[in-house]
Amino acid sequence: MNDDWRAFAEEVIGRAKKAGATYADVRIHPEDRFEEVGVEDGNVVNVGSGVSSGFGCRVLYSGAWGFYATDQLDKAEIPRVVDRAIANARVNAVTRKYPVELLPIRDDERGREYIYASPYKIDPFSIPVDEKVKLLLAADKAMTEAGQRIFRRDSGVESMRFRKILLTTDDVFADQTFTRVGANVSAMAQRDPLDPDKQTCSHPSHFPSVMQKGWEAILDFDLVGNAGRIAAEADMFLDAPETPSGIRDIILMPEPNNLHSTHETVHGFEGDRVDDKEWSLAGGSVLSLVLGEIGEFKFGSEAVNIIADSLTDGGVGTFACDDEGVPAKKTVLVEHGIWKSLLVSRESAVGLNKKIGRPYFTEASGAMRAAGYSAFPLIRMNNISMLPGDMPYEEMLDRVPVGTIRFGNNKSWSIDPYRRDFQFGSEAGWEKVRRNGQAVWEPRRNPIYRGDNIKQFFRNCVTPADKNSAMLLGVGNCGKGSPTQTMATGHCTPPTWFKNIKVDSARAK
Repeated sequence: MNDDWRAFAEEVIGRAKKAGATYADVRIHPEDRFEEVGVEDGNVVNVGSGVSSGFGCRVLYSGAWGFYATDQLDKAEIPRVVDRAIANARVNAVTRKYPVELLPIRDDERGREYIYASPYKIDPFSIPVDEKVKLLLAADKAMTEAGQRIFRRDSGVESMRFRKILLTTDDVFADQTFTRVGANVSAMAQRDPLDPDKQTCSHPSHFPSVMQKGWEAILDFDLVGNAGRIAAEADMFLDAPETPSGIRDIILMPEPNNLHSTHETVHGFEGDRVDDKEWSLAGGSVLSLVLGEIGEFKFGSEAVNIIADSLTDGGVGTFACDDEGVPAKKTVLVEHGIWKSLLVSRESAVGLNKKIGRPYFTEASGAMRAAGYSAFPLIRMNNISMLPGDMPYEEMLDRVPVGTIRFGNNKSWSIDPYRRDFQFGSEAGWEKVRRNGQAVWEPRRNPIYRGDNIKQFFRNCVTPADKNSAMLLGVGNCGKGSPTQTMATGHCTPPTWFKNIKVDSARAK
C-alpha cells in the first residue's frame, strides 16, 4: 500500500463531497502493464508491450451519474477531473427519468480496507521475451511435424499486471494488484486450397485462455506437448464423417460447457440486462419476462447448480472487493434447477426490487468491474461455475447411449437477444457407436447443437461429471457496454451430459 496514493484518493473524494456528490468513488491505476508474443506459421508476428496509468472519478449528483478520467496522475488534475464528473452528472440529471438510488452497503462493510495481490509462483514478467518466442516456435514446429495437411498454425502468450486503488464515500479502501497470463495454440487443416471445408483444433481453448496466476500456468498448459496432438486431430477430422442430424444425447466437454452454460447464458443473469438497462452485445435477458417468479422458476433439472464466486483460486474474476467497494462473495444463481439470484449492483438491486414488488435483493453481488481507470464500472461476471455431480467422467462415457455426440472446443456461437434460443458449434465431435460388440467413440466433423435455454436445454441436463474432471479456464475478451469494455471472466465446469438435444453438421445440405 502506498500512503501517497491513499492521500491522493482522499483528496478526490473530499472534493467530490464538497461539490455536493451524494456518493463518489475514485479508482487509481498507478501502472497497468502488458506483454504479448505471437507466432504464425513459423514467423514471429507480434512482440508487444506497454504501460499505462491514470485515474477516474465517478459521482452521484442530483440523482444522476457523472464520470470523468485522465491519464495524468497528477494532483493538479484532481479539480478538473472531479468538476468534469459533476458537470456530466448535471447534464445526465436533465434527461434522467428517475433518480438513481443505491442499496446501502452493510454497516460492517463501511470503512473496511482490502489489500489483495494475485498469488503466483513464477513472475511472468521475469521470463525473457526470447524464452517465450522459443516456446512458441517449438509449439509451431510440433504442429508442422504432426499434421500432414496443416496450412495455418498460430500460437501466443500474454501477460498482464495492473494495480487498482479504490476509495469510496463509504470509506471503503482497497489496494489490489492483479497478475494474469494467457495462451493458446491452434492448427487449421485443409485438403486443398479450393476446398471450403477447414478443420481447426486448439488448446486449451479456441481463444487464449487466461488465468490469474504466474508463468506456471503457461507451463501447466503444456503448449508444445499439446501442439502436436491438435495438429494431428485437425488433420484427422478432414477425413471424418459429418456429424449426423437428429435428436441425440450429448456430452459437452468443459471448454464448450464453460462458454455455453457459464458464459453466454449467464450474461442473461446480469441484473442490468434483466432490468432492461443494458442491451449491448447480444441484448437483454429472457429472465426479465419471468422476474416475478425468481426464487421459484424452474430453470433446469435438479442436476443444474450454477454459482458466481469471486473467491475462486486462480480465477480471473477473483478479487477482494469490486469497483464499488462490495466485498468478494459467492452468489448462488441456480440451485437444483431453481433460479435463485442474479448478479446485481447496488443500483440494479433497487430497481429490480421495485419491479419484483418486494425486497428480494438485500445486498449487491460484488460484481461491478471496469475495464480500466478510464471506464465506468458495469455488472460483470466474476468466476461462474456449474457445480460438479457425483458421476466419474469415465462412467459417464460408459453410461451414455450409443449415438451420443461428444463436443470438443467451441468455435462458433449464436444466441438470440434474450439469451434463449441458441446454436453452438465445436471444432471436434465424437459419436459413440458399437463396433464388433464394443462401444467406441469415432470422430465426427463440423458438429453443432441448438435449442432453447429456458424450456429445454438446461431442463434436459442429466448430470455433470464429478469434480475430478472439472476445468477452470478464463475468457479474456468478454465484451459489454457502449463504448465496449473488454473484461476477463473465469469459468469452471465438468463434462456434462444432456439428453434429447438437436444436433447437426454445420455443413449439412
